[in-house]
Amino acid sequence: MSLLPTGNPSFKKMIENDYIYVDKTKYIYDLITNETSCFLSRPRRFGKSLLIGTMYELFSGNKDLFKGLDIENLYDDWDISYPIILLDFMNISLKNSSNLKKSLNLFLDKIADNFNIILEDTDLIEVKFADLLEKIHIKTGNEVVILIDEYDRPVLDTMHDKNLSKMNLELIADFYGVIKSNNQHIRFVFMTGVSKFSKTSIFSGLNSITDISLDNKYSTICGYTNDELLNSFDDYIIDVSEFNDMSKEEFLNEIRLNYDGYSWDGINFVYNPYSILHCFKRQTIDNYWFETGTPTFLIDLIKKEKKTDLIINTTSTNSSPYSNFSLKKLNLKNVLVQTGYLTIKKIIRKKGKIENYVLDIPNKEVEESLFDNLVSEYTEYPIDELDDIIADIYNNFKNKDNEGLNINLTTLFSNITYHQHKDLKNEAYWHSMFSFLFKLLGFNVISERVTNIGRVDAVIDEKEFTCICEVKYGDDKTNDELIEEAINQIYEKKYYEPYLRKNNIFLVGIGFSNRTVKAKFFDLDYDKLELNN
Repeated sequence: MSLLPTGNPSFKKMIENDYIYVDKTKYIYDLITNETSCFLSRPRRFGKSLLIGTMYELFSGNKDLFKGLDIENLYDDWDISYPIILLDFMNISLKNSSNLKKSLNLFLDKIADNFNIILEDTDLIEVKFADLLEKIHIKTGNEVVILIDEYDRPVLDTMHDKNLSKMNLELIADFYGVIKSNNQHIRFVFMTGVSKFSKTSIFSGLNSITDISLDNKYSTICGYTNDELLNSFDDYIIDVSEFNDMSKEEFLNEIRLNYDGYSWDGINFVYNPYSILHCFKRQTIDNYWFETGTPTFLIDLIKKEKKTDLIINTTSTNSSPYSNFSLKKLNLKNVLVQTGYLTIKKIIRKKGKIENYVLDIPNKEVEESLFDNLVSEYTEYPIDELDDIIADIYNNFKNKDNEGLNINLTTLFSNITYHQHKDLKNEAYWHSMFSFLFKLLGFNVISERVTNIGRVDAVIDEKEFTCICEVKYGDDKTNDELIEEAINQIYEKKYYEPYLRKNNIFLVGIGFSNRTVKAKFFDLDYDKLELNN
């Protein structure tokens, strides 16, 4: 079998060493033919670097590498080796703004050396960059190709330090602004990243760049479609399914649930290439998204916004999830989509206009990664020890085991520090935490379900049972008093009404008081319903 492209091999290495390469060159041809500058947002580990590496070899005129690929007989400039500036921000120091500026200056000096060019003696990177573009064009006689990978990393990777992130943003905005004012020296620009910042920041200097992130023509430019998976990896699919004593169909269904489901047009869906490749390599269906890490700033933003319904429930929005990414006011919905924790499941159109984007978590792997991180963050419980206690709590709910549930909840919350308790004296925090916990249990959870006279904290709606949950917080009351208050509210607000045709309905009241937690299950009291009606 051909080699699996794990470990981020370059395009050249993949072709020369018999790695599996899923041909995306038809998209590249369309881009370089119809556009002069493009921006693509995709989550990390989604093949953006490979896409840029393929463009690098194409513009270098290395035709031999493209034998048998779609672009071989489409591209006409094989005899031209364009001068290329390839900037990968994974190789740039971001420790402080001075380091970023120094690294960019060194990068520009190195490119100048490669072309035997002497640049103007200045520390102003925008002046040096403009000088470099002009002199390369004059010396080679060809316009310059600019390829920038992870363009937003100087900002995203420093968001724990707002001042540093802001300074880095201003610095690279000036740097990128050079591209707009020097287009006479440029053949093609392609930039990738996770986020699209608002036009008032980085893109103010790049208003001529075409954002193809949601363009349906390029919706599968990164990631593997189902057809690509079957055509390129069939040997591995058969091998891994046999290793796990599964039929091919069973294995395909499981990997589809775990790794498929990403979409940027609501029509075409792709697999996460990083995860599916590691599944084939390790011959195990596991959570590989976890290895990429969940950004700290994203967890902090979720805690701050407390919009649990956005990540618990399928949600709709009439605004593009690729707008208004601003440091001054981060939009949680946009951040979740652009980092890959939500995806576009459907786009609803009316009279040629987009009316709504339907957003949801892409697949099981992302769901588990997100809620693992959130529950660990909220409870300060070690993430690598969550599996066992989550399994216990799952059984507690299935069996309505009060004693077992309270032992496990006490264990889970025992790590929360005194200072965190002081800062979190509000029910919204605990509502969020329990919604995340229920989701991590694998239940079908509806968070903050709105009824005609109220809003229930969470409903677990399974085939075998329906559990209506209400959470109360208050240091001026005992846990038992809070539980009684929670259950009374369920009856008074008639939260049970949408589920009365179902069997095995029960309630759970949860109380937090003086750094302690207690929960209790109750069967739905139908006699009490009669009194309420």
